[in-house]
Amino acid sequence: MSAAPSFVAQLGIAALLGGLGGGVCLALGYGDVVSGPLAGGGGGLLFAWLLRGRPIDAGEGLIWGLAFAFLWWLALPAGLLAAWSAGANACELSTVRALVPLLIGYLVCVGAPLGLGMGVWSSWRRTGPRDAFHLPRALVVGGLAGLAGSRVFATVGETMLSPLPGGDTSRLLQHLLAAAVIGAVYGLLFQRAVRGLGSCMGWGLAYGMLWWCLGPMTAVPLLRGGAIEWSVERAADAYGLLVAHVFFGLLLGLLYEAVDRVWQALFVESDPLHREPEGIGTRFTLALLWGAVAGIVGGLVFSLPMLDTGILPYVASLAGGSGEGLGFVVHLAISTSIGMLYGALFARQTPDLGIAVGWGLLYGLIWWYLGQLTLFPHLLGEPFDWSILGASTALPSLVGHLAYGATTAGVFVAFELWYGRRRAVDPRYRARVARAGRRGGSPAAALWVFALGLGVLLPIVLG
Repeated sequence: MSAAPSFVAQLGIAALLGGLGGGVCLALGYGDVVSGPLAGGGGGLLFAWLLRGRPIDAGEGLIWGLAFAFLWWLALPAGLLAAWSAGANACELSTVRALVPLLIGYLVCVGAPLGLGMGVWSSWRRTGPRDAFHLPRALVVGGLAGLAGSRVFATVGETMLSPLPGGDTSRLLQHLLAAAVIGAVYGLLFQRAVRGLGSCMGWGLAYGMLWWCLGPMTAVPLLRGGAIEWSVERAADAYGLLVAHVFFGLLLGLLYEAVDRVWQALFVESDPLHREPEGIGTRFTLALLWGAVAGIVGGLVFSLPMLDTGILPYVASLAGGSGEGLGFVVHLAISTSIGMLYGALFARQTPDLGIAVGWGLLYGLIWWYLGQLTLFPHLLGEPFDWSILGASTALPSLVGHLAYGATTAGVFVAFELWYGRRRAVDPRYRARVARAGRRGGSPAAALWVFALGLGVLLPIVLG
């Protein structure tokens, strides 16, 4: 098949998938003909044209599709069409809030199938070299990581996809089976995307958000014998489950990478040519040291909104005090520790400042979920609040967490680039950089758009 007919066929398939997805949204009562089938079909054409050949497999395609669906919703229903119909009120929060059901519809019915379809198409058409794929490794490692990560749902007294009638044992088995299957699918989709603990955690975060749309918002009502309900009220009530799915995805990503490394050590033959130029102790120590300094700088930036909101005395209560001075010291100590963790998770995964800032923003969002919404109230002896009310109340802290993450990542990669220039004469270091460059085509930018966009938008419009 020549290139031109192949590309025309790709455009046709993308338009069909997008149009069908928009038609499903319309059939469920969300949107109209313009924002449904027409927008879906046009979006499919644009997606295939802009990203032709970029997603190399189904996992990358899925992430690109979700990011595109979010941006397409933002540009068309929440942008141009809202301006056409609502006029001066197009930018009001109530207008955007009313379009949240259509956003979920775009993600589930347009972005996910469109991305998966184009990823499978690109994988089938790809002729160049690609990383090896091991099916047993994906299923076993992913299933085990899913089972372990599912424990997070015990904190909210919920299960994943277990709404069917039955006793406690039956619901537990349904929950574990669903978690294992979802974890195995993660392995199938993202095995080639695994680059380290930090990035794998990022894929898991986006994957967990998608399963919130697919599970509590879509599949669970159907399994209960009802209808799909993507209403704003349902989304607000299920916000706590979104946070639970975020933590499930984070654990899934971290555990998958950790177990995957053990699997490779046991069953995949090592290549002595790919040995690192430094020992593991040296690499880990440098990552912690640079992360500590970067965390301090990020903490100083974060302290500005903290001073403005007057939260430092509450931070001081973690050490049994109440003054702003003590709160500032405790805050810097926490910032240093989180910066060291960033170094351990993201070492040698950010080749330039732009990529580092993207991962840093995502890291800041993660710590808003983990720190502000969960650990901070828990350490103060209070119950954590994952409701939409708790999230909207904590929105000022989200700005500080994002600034902290971007600053910490930027300072950390500056150390790495400086060290890399010093080590550039080592042939093993040059070989490692060349291997990283050959990977190319990473959907990291799409991951940031989808996860950060959804993570920041929902507490604003639902609250």
